[in-house]
Amino acid sequence: MKFENKKWVLNVALAGALCLGVASVAKADTRLDSLGSDAYQIDDVDSIWTYANNLLQYKNTVDFRLNPNGNGTGAAFGGAGAAGADEWGGVIHDLGDDFGTIATYVNRPAAISNTQKGLIGSTLTLFNNPTTPVGSSINVYAPSSNVDVFWAKSGLGLHLSYGDNEADVPAAGAAAVRSQVWGLSAGFDLGSFMSFTTSEFHVDAAEDFLTNYALKPATDDGVYTFKLGWEGQTTLNSNDSSHVFAELHYDNDSLPMGFTGVGAAGQAANDLEVLIGGNIKHNISEKGFVNTGLEFEYDGINSTTNVGTDAWTLVWNGSVESALNSFLTFRAGLDKIVFNRTYTQGTAAQVDSSLVTAAGITTNNNVSFNTGFSVNVENWTLDTDLSVASLEGFIAGPAPGKGIFWGPGTIGAFTEADLRYKF
Repeated sequence: MKFENKKWVLNVALAGALCLGVASVAKADTRLDSLGSDAYQIDDVDSIWTYANNLLQYKNTVDFRLNPNGNGTGAAFGGAGAAGADEWGGVIHDLGDDFGTIATYVNRPAAISNTQKGLIGSTLTLFNNPTTPVGSSINVYAPSSNVDVFWAKSGLGLHLSYGDNEADVPAAGAAAVRSQVWGLSAGFDLGSFMSFTTSEFHVDAAEDFLTNYALKPATDDGVYTFKLGWEGQTTLNSNDSSHVFAELHYDNDSLPMGFTGVGAAGQAANDLEVLIGGNIKHNISEKGFVNTGLEFEYDGINSTTNVGTDAWTLVWNGSVESALNSFLTFRAGLDKIVFNRTYTQGTAAQVDSSLVTAAGITTNNNVSFNTGFSVNVENWTLDTDLSVASLEGFIAGPAPGKGIFWGPGTIGAFTEADLRYKF
């Protein structure tokens, strides 16, 4: 009877959590967002978007992302008219040793950003972003993914992506532009390498085929992305491990003269992005971990409207995840820009954004704190990202009479949620 009562309490807790009021912009994986980290440092299902072979670590999972489309829709998570229309997700299914593991995801946004996006600036960077639009963040035509198909077996993973936008009209009166994206990536488990206990490598290529029907018709001059990456992990002792990683991305977005949305001169843009980082993770018995790391990113951008921009950024982050009991896990993380320099060529004076405090300009003072928790009931897990403002307001002036799971100004104000089921 006591067990049944406990089970009833847990189910009520989950039901209450599922009724939480939330409002936010598009996010990536909620667990990583609440840690203020990314899949380069923390083992998480979002790593499949970089290393397809990691699918083998997340077998038999139903993965629902309760977020709006991230490709500039502006729809609020949980807002009127948006709920249920822009969410995305998929199913990872293990078919046995003979065939391997497969997965299908649908409606993935062309750009998945998260709570740390504003830390560096408005331009999508590799830091904390598991996917970016094909051809770079300036590609306004990149469609959401209709479908992503994975297959993994014996340390090899393949990922095929497809997106199609039949009639993308970027401005009032503009002609329709068809955008069709195809991508293929491969991830390889390399096993032990030099002093690394484990290591893996990935290579990706994707292209966006654009057709402008106003120009009878006209096609793009090359909109594509190429990626390479490697990471390795070393066990230091029974509780600690170190991890290093490197990413190289090259984007090209070239459109002919008169192409809709770019003006008479056309567009010729490309960028090179390099991310290098490392972290140390300390396991807290079986309850969780403490993680701290550094990520250095270089972004070199060239276009017809900007002769050249070089950005150098160093970000520190620290996070903790700890299970409070069998059904509740709490998380928190802090990110801080240690060094940030942006130099633009071809202007009267080079711009160093770290020394400017005008609105919209990123500075070295930027910091981002994040927190959240998971509720686990039987095979269900609800991950949440807690509003820092609501948490601080609750600590400053607790008002339990208003309720925990609903009502404005309570501790139950959340910005994001994911729902998963293990089978």
